[in-house]
Amino acid sequence: MRRMLLVLILIFAAFTATARASWEIEAMGGSAYNLPLPLSIHQHDEPNMDFLARYDERTFVSTPYYAWRTGWWFDNNQAIEFEQIHHKITLTNRGDAGPGNIEWFEISHGCNLMYFDWAINVCPALDAAGNPIWWHDFIVRLGAGPVITHPEGEVRHRRLPSGSGLLRMGYYLSGETVQVAVEKRFYLWKRLFLSLEVKNTDSYVTVPVWHGNADVPNAAWHGLLGVGYEFFRKDPKKSVVIQESTPARNPAPDSIAGFPPPETPPKPPVALLTARPEYGIGGAFNPRAHWGGAALEPYIMPTPDRGFIVSPLLTFGWGSSGTLSSYNFSQYAIAVGLGYQWYFGAEKATSLYLMAHFGGGQITRQKYLSGGFGYADATIGSLHRWKNGFLLGGALIADGLFGRHTQSSEIFGGSNAVGDLEMWRLGAVLGYAIK
Repeated sequence: MRRMLLVLILIFAAFTATARASWEIEAMGGSAYNLPLPLSIHQHDEPNMDFLARYDERTFVSTPYYAWRTGWWFDNNQAIEFEQIHHKITLTNRGDAGPGNIEWFEISHGCNLMYFDWAINVCPALDAAGNPIWWHDFIVRLGAGPVITHPEGEVRHRRLPSGSGLLRMGYYLSGETVQVAVEKRFYLWKRLFLSLEVKNTDSYVTVPVWHGNADVPNAAWHGLLGVGYEFFRKDPKKSVVIQESTPARNPAPDSIAGFPPPETPPKPPVALLTARPEYGIGGAFNPRAHWGGAALEPYIMPTPDRGFIVSPLLTFGWGSSGTLSSYNFSQYAIAVGLGYQWYFGAEKATSLYLMAHFGGGQITRQKYLSGGFGYADATIGSLHRWKNGFLLGGALIADGLFGRHTQSSEIFGGSNAVGDLEMWRLGAVLGYAIK
């Protein structure tokens, strides 16, 4: 594995030093599902602990899950990249190691997966007739690299001393990792793009514990949503524009006859940038809660008819319960939405849309933290677009945060309850259209 990493680093350096390549940078958020795998803990003068470990990602707790990537593209089809994923794992079945043996064990301030990637764009941007293809820019990615960890835990009542590791900051060069990924890009404006990515990572690390070490294999499936920008990359669509702007040598029959050319039907925009102030009412079980907040959501319409919608969503707000006077809470969620919209009128300036969003979030009340909830909603809305690009509309949202909360019997009216904070929200949509 180390020899393979050395070869990858040398290839990466050679390409970036000698080739006239375009450069891009990308930032992503997301989460991961960790497969159960054996965990082995070895300590001096103590029996080994070997059991099947289960991990929680805890995406939004403390430092969140994130990733970033930079790369150099050649001929718009192949790239050499460097990538970091801030992966997080927290052991959830500590009792399987025996009573009191493991108080807590996690690599949550960084199971940093570092990759040297080779990527290829497997779908062309244009078809044989020179027309853009909506499903182009599917990228397949292979990578390998080292893992830098920040382990924490208490094993047999002893914690790992602080101030150790790299630069005495608690970080360790712990192992190797490989990945395979598939990414789809949606171009928002010129070289600015939105990306959806699914990847599998397989890693093996050895991290220190008190008077010993732990062998931690990890296999995970990741889902990521990101935004990126390309510098100096050639746009294949420009050749189509140049060809279309060149006057024809032989005029069309309609022009000879003195008739104007047929009008091009109006085409809806490819993206909408929207913000929604919102008011909601709902609650968990019997309590009724009033909620006020906002949502930020860009809508991307990648298909030629601009009907299909994909969107990242950030919603946040604050509320209080009318039944529990001491119950004030804040809530946020990050989700990905899919939907469809129908256009009306000769200019296609008015639309009706249906959306569904899926993601994760958190609810907090003073010192109590939900620990992460699943988020889902169904949305119906309508928009009107003026010629200057500004939008105005409205939306009705039925949402829910679902999960298990055990940290307070006051939260949501019950201890150890399978949670739900269902809410009806009404929002005014303000935005701008991008052609």
